[in-house]
Amino acid sequence: GFAGSNTRFYKPDSGAALYRRSLYTFLKRTAPAPFMANFDAPNREQFCPRRERSNTPLQALTLANDRAFVEFAQGLAQRVLALSVTDDAARLKQAFRWCLVREPQPRELDRLSEFLVAQRRQVETASDAWVSVARVLLNLDEFVTRE
Repeated sequence: GFAGSNTRFYKPDSGAALYRRSLYTFLKRTAPAPFMANFDAPNREQFCPRRERSNTPLQALTLANDRAFVEFAQGLAQRVLALSVTDDAARLKQAFRWCLVREPQPRELDRLSEFLVAQRRQVETASDAWVSVARVLLNLDEFVTRE
């Protein structure tokens, strides 16, 4: 990077200060954020009237492993577990509606239910299983792209 830059010493806040009123992305003109590069964000030096739709393996890896998306999934799981209903099917339907703004098809609901059961056998807590379900929903092509 630029030798005289103080941005190499950037450290994110911690605790409650980490989640202040909005989402921040630290941008450097000479080194774009990997998240933005993976999703084909235009550089800031040119005008971009319309972005092309793309779907790459790097995007899927980012959605599955980027810290922000893991935290989004944790937040969605907490919201699902806070529902007054305790029925898994009702919780799955609501999570699906929040993410995709439509009712799940019976086959989709069955697959998510099977996944939830399988995750419960592998993880230590119920919330971890719901985080896994949330990660699946947030990584669906229908969630990521706008048709």
